[in-house]
Parts: sequence; C-alpha cells; structure tokens
Amino acid sequence: AHLLHAWLRDDGATDVVARIDGIVRQLWFPCLYCALTSAFGFGSLATSDMPAVRQFGTFAAVGVAVSFLLAMTLVPIGLSFQAPPRHLDARAHPLDRWLAG
Repeated sequence: AHLLHAWLRDDGATDVVARIDGIVRQLWFPCLYCALTSAFGFGSLATSDMPAVRQFGTFAAVGVAVSFLLAMTLVPIGLSFQAPPRHLDARAHPLDRWLAG
C-alpha cells in the first residue's frame, strides 16, 4: 500500500525507473521494520502450548515475511510497466472537494 501511494504521489520525476528507485529507497527500511515487528509479534505465538495458536503464529510470521519480500520485488516490477501518473489538482475530484468541505 505504501509503495502504491508513493507511486501515485506527484514528485516530478518522469523517468519510471528513477521514480521507482526513489520510492523503494525511501520506503525499504520503514516497510522492513513494519514487517519484522509484525513477524516477531506473530512468531511469539509459537511459544504457546496450544497447537492451533502455535501453528497460526508460525504461519502468520512466515506469511508476513514472504509478503514483504514479494511486495518489495513484484510491486516495483509491476509499476515499471506503468506510465507515471500525471499530476491532478486535488480539488478537481468531487470526492476530494466533499472531504475538504
């Protein structure tokens, strides 16, 4: 979600590779930190005496780690096939005007 949000933000870069590189460099550590803390939190459930909770914690921790790796590789690859979004005036969209009001 953070990668896509940064992609949609207007930063003035028109080169797709430079834009993606800047986004990944900016968000790599915060996303890694978020994934690690989530994986450790779920991993702590592996110490439970209940098999269902232990298995849930183990698989959730592995799932968070795998999803981080896939997101940091596949999302930039997918975005590389897209044209950078053009800058839109935030007041141009009716929903934005309604929320601002």
